[in-house]
Amino acid sequence: MKSEHRHELQTNSLAATMTNLPELLRKHSSKIMTVLAIVLLIVAAVRYRRNQVAEREEGVRIALATAWNTLTELQRMSPAPNPQRAKMIQDAEADIRGSVQKVLDEADPATDRSRLASAWQVSGDLYWLLANQPDAPSTTQPTTQSTQSPTTQSASSHLDRAEAAYTRIVSDYADQPIPATVARFGLAAIAENRRDWTKARQQYKALIEASGTAGASKAMAEKRISMLDNLQKPLLLLPPEAPVPALDLSNRQSGPFAPTFDIPLLGNSGTTPVPATAPSTAPSTTQP
Repeated sequence: MKSEHRHELQTNSLAATMTNLPELLRKHSSKIMTVLAIVLLIVAAVRYRRNQVAEREEGVRIALATAWNTLTELQRMSPAPNPQRAKMIQDAEADIRGSVQKVLDEADPATDRSRLASAWQVSGDLYWLLANQPDAPSTTQPTTQSTQSPTTQSASSHLDRAEAAYTRIVSDYADQPIPATVARFGLAAIAENRRDWTKARQQYKALIEASGTAGASKAMAEKRISMLDNLQKPLLLLPPEAPVPALDLSNRQSGPFAPTFDIPLLGNSGTTPVPATAPSTAPSTTQP
């Protein structure tokens, strides 16, 4: 009986609600529209944010790939110095720097650590390559630039930039094994270039002790350490050979009793010529 009574009450309540629904909608229509508008705005904002993140990630990926491709082309360029090559190097450097800067500006430090480390690696490899480039020949045309272009900077300046990029990797991205390994080798090579054997040895030891270093890289680091002992030894300079005294022919006598100088002559083959045959016996002499 009680259950039937409760059912009747619920039915009556639902019927009353349905009857009053149009009135409720008219009364609260503004609130309902406001809520719907807020929900739609939230959905649109979320979709816009996702699209922005996707576009940013795609832009970072393309910029990093462009930097690596340009660096590879620069490494394959003929080492013969000429003005056209110097211009190509300058353009390639500008492209790489722009691509790297885009990655550094737009990559997310929390989720794009590998790309950020790779961007610093491209920068370090670029300036290491430029530090080892042959100087471009001077042209007959006077330069109109008042400042020195990046590609004509000194090798020391390029080494400083390479060192700064590699140091950034080992300081902030040591958890990225491949860039960290390359950076350690780069810092060691720069130290060797500057004949700073202690610092080079420290970098190789850090490579060996790092948990993320591959076995082949550790073996190479150990080999380089063993080579440092020979590289840091001073060169042994031999004393100059004693000069051969010149022959004084000013007092040479003339006549049948003058002393002779038996100096063999060298032919084209570089050997002392000898007579093909020699008399077997001396000719006999007779008294008149």
